[in-house]
Amino acid sequence: MFEGKAGGNVLATEYEIGKDYDKIELTIPAGIQDGRLAVYCMTDSVSIAFTTNVSPPTIKSWSSDMPIIGDQAFITGNNFIDVSKLTINGEYDIASEDLIVAKSQDTIYYRLPKAPTKSGTVTVHAAGGQSIRPCYFIPFKTSSWIGIR
Repeated sequence: MFEGKAGGNVLATEYEIGKDYDKIELTIPAGIQDGRLAVYCMTDSVSIAFTTNVSPPTIKSWSSDMPIIGDQAFITGNNFIDVSKLTINGEYDIASEDLIVAKSQDTIYYRLPKAPTKSGTVTVHAAGGQSIRPCYFIPFKTSSWIGIR
């Protein structure tokens, strides 16, 4: 049952229970937006908050200001849901098939295909919209600390 914030309850009539009784797949009835989903069983009941709106992604941090071409790097944040691409400085995109998104949807792993030419931004494009974060790339060819360990 969907329990709406306005107090109205809507029964879920289209659902399937997994053969191991470990999941329920259901169709959200038309008109349902936000509220609680309640599951009633013979032995107990439980409810969780739900929303049909996807929250926008947020970028918290990224792994390097001097990424090495081809090495794996990562971005941490929230709501990395159905990520379609990363945009580096508006110079180029890294497509979804070249990204690995953690099951927890809080980390994106990628390999930089080429060096950015300047400092700029990293943009995550996901189901809930875009998140843009300033990034201070140090282009490898202009770095004064090449070879310093």
